[in-house]
Amino acid sequence: MHNEEKIPLVLGITGHRNLHPDEFELIRTRLREVIHDLRETYPDTPLTLLSPLAEGADRLVAHVALEEGLQLVAPLPFAKDDYCRDFKSEDSLQEFNGLLAQADYFSLPQLHQGSEVKKSPARFAQYTLVGAYIARHSHVLLALWDGRTQPNPGSTYEVIQFRLTGNMQALPAGYQPPTNPLDFVDTGKVCHIKVSRDNDPQCLIDAGSIHILTPEHPIPSRDLKDLHSESFSHIDQLNRDVSDYQAQNGDIDFEKGQMFRNAKFEVSKLSAPFQKMARIHEVVSYLSVHNHRPTEKVMRWVFIIGVFMVLAVEFYAHPPWLHSGEYPNWLLGVYFFLFALGYGVYRWAHSHQIHDKYLHYRGLAEALRVQMFWQLGGLNTSVADFYQRKHRNELEWIRSAVRALSTHNWVHDQHSIEVVLEDWIDKQSKYFKERSFSNHQRMRRLSALAGSLFMIGLSLTFGVFLWGLFAPDSVHHHHALHSSLIVLMVFLPAVGAALDGYMEKAGFDAHFKRYREMAILFERAAVALRNKDTDEVDQRRILLELGKAALEENSDWLLLHRERPVALPKV
Repeated sequence: MHNEEKIPLVLGITGHRNLHPDEFELIRTRLREVIHDLRETYPDTPLTLLSPLAEGADRLVAHVALEEGLQLVAPLPFAKDDYCRDFKSEDSLQEFNGLLAQADYFSLPQLHQGSEVKKSPARFAQYTLVGAYIARHSHVLLALWDGRTQPNPGSTYEVIQFRLTGNMQALPAGYQPPTNPLDFVDTGKVCHIKVSRDNDPQCLIDAGSIHILTPEHPIPSRDLKDLHSESFSHIDQLNRDVSDYQAQNGDIDFEKGQMFRNAKFEVSKLSAPFQKMARIHEVVSYLSVHNHRPTEKVMRWVFIIGVFMVLAVEFYAHPPWLHSGEYPNWLLGVYFFLFALGYGVYRWAHSHQIHDKYLHYRGLAEALRVQMFWQLGGLNTSVADFYQRKHRNELEWIRSAVRALSTHNWVHDQHSIEVVLEDWIDKQSKYFKERSFSNHQRMRRLSALAGSLFMIGLSLTFGVFLWGLFAPDSVHHHHALHSSLIVLMVFLPAVGAALDGYMEKAGFDAHFKRYREMAILFERAAVALRNKDTDEVDQRRILLELGKAALEENSDWLLLHRERPVALPKV
């Protein structure tokens, strides 16, 4: 599989411009240790470096990253020509241009007027912005830092504090993460490589030492394993699953599954990161469907096996073809065989994690869908700031994956409300209507069938009771009929209970209610967005709230099904 269809682990860099030249080789060695450790731990996952390519640390790390085969992405605090005015020499400018030629680069939005004036507050604000961008969009922040606290705008220390505290109040509101005093810091770890500056009289004694800093633990670690994360393991598993799927089934037909079908819209004209996000959305959607089909089959087989286990036990206890007191022991063998078969199906599903993969990949696909349409609607908001924040340990990896793919969410590709309406809101409204109706119909049919089986079982029980009460002598003469009725009066309610359990496991009733509510919500959004009195600001507010509602619905759906995994048949 090509790397453009894989979700990368993103490394960000912050550091001093005036590194001590005597430590260059030591720093390169430490950087390679970090890169090699991540590659060995997550072999199916490519690495990407975010570097603004300022002089000093940014460029040193960029050179090492390119030598190691990493993709280089360069978010620039200014337009290229304006940025070049900050470089000290012609050699520095040539180095910058050489690195930029090997990078995917873009300029961040200008926050204030006057940023072209050197050492102005507006210009410093741009360096603060790019530092916050690196802190928020990277999985691991590499910090070439001397350890001194110098809270200047855009400084290395400020970027590290952005990362460890999540406090980015120095930025405009649209670029700050959600603030909640009871919320956790959802930024990530810092790999601090201690360095000296060239104006120091001598190098630091512990220069080159590695310290792993995390928001949760004030005491740093020196073990590279503490950079590892369960979220990274999930991303690596996803990348491996896509490789395996394509090896077995061939390349995925992206045109067939294209999310955007609006005749006025061409994804190919948007930025490479947006195209990559669209392609990975299709990949993940395929994997979700690929794991959904066996999940449904396993669930059905588990219930069917459970029903036949009940039938085997009942025929063993009441065999119509044998006299009272005689038992066909071979039916116990059938019962044990069915139990072993059910256990085998359960273990297969558990070992392949098909249920979890189906849920997780569907969750990621929905998160990417919302992220793309938010960007097309003119929002720079990240889905990672909202998805499953109340359940941090459940699906943190999805937020990490979205963060890795939404590197352009602060840079608008195209504002196309027509595409958002036709390819997201109208489609989702239709989808929720159809799903609500289909779940309601299936629930009604299965409920009616389960209820009928219960009533038939109850009627048979009452009939057998009256037969034994008023004609006890005939029971012995009609042993086969009597035994058959006993089997049926137990078996039919058992099938009804199994159907009821299947409906509860599948969540038909919960889905019907949720889908109905979401269909109404999307319809209301469509009406509001098509209203000529709705201006661009209101449009963005509507899209933000609609996306948050879609993420919440998907989160609730996912947690509902996580609480109802495939389980062994119970008798």
